Amino acid sequence: MESKVRVEILNKVRKFKVNKTGIKNVVDSIFNELNVKEKGQISIVLLSKNAIREINKRYRKKDKPTNVLSFQIDYEKGKNIYGEILISPEVAQNEAKKLGNNFNDYFIFLIIHGVLHLLGYDHEKDEERIVMEQLEEKLLKEILVKIKRQVVKLCLR
Repeated sequence: MESKVRVEILNKVRKFKVNKTGIKNVVDSIFNELNVKEKGQISIVLLSKNAIREINKRYRKKDKPTNVLSFQIDYEKGKNIYGEILISPEVAQNEAKKLGNNFNDYFIFLIIHGVLHLLGYDHEKDEERIVMEQLEEKLLKEILVKIKRQVVKLCLR
């Protein structure tokens, strides 16, 4: 099956190793499950807690680290998709531990969350939040079933 979107992965956090093929497979699964026809390019960048904090402060005026940020460069239904997803594995690992979640599963959730933002989903209003959360849950369950069969770890410390 041909990939619908080109995924580039840049890891700027040395203490975490990533399975680039696994991450690309997650993105492909999201596109397949949502029946997205458009092609394009998505960059996924793993950043330190401090680096993502600076970007969050600059672009969202929130002076704190966050788990994931998405920047939609260009997307209109029927046209190509271009965007960037920034993830802090450090923040994600701490949040997963606090929530009692598996880090790898939580990392997949963050990829799903970021891709949905690039596809135009949002969670600012209650109605939008409900739709996005239901879709995230559905995608996570479906992707985890596929990935668990393969026993793939995406991000390791």
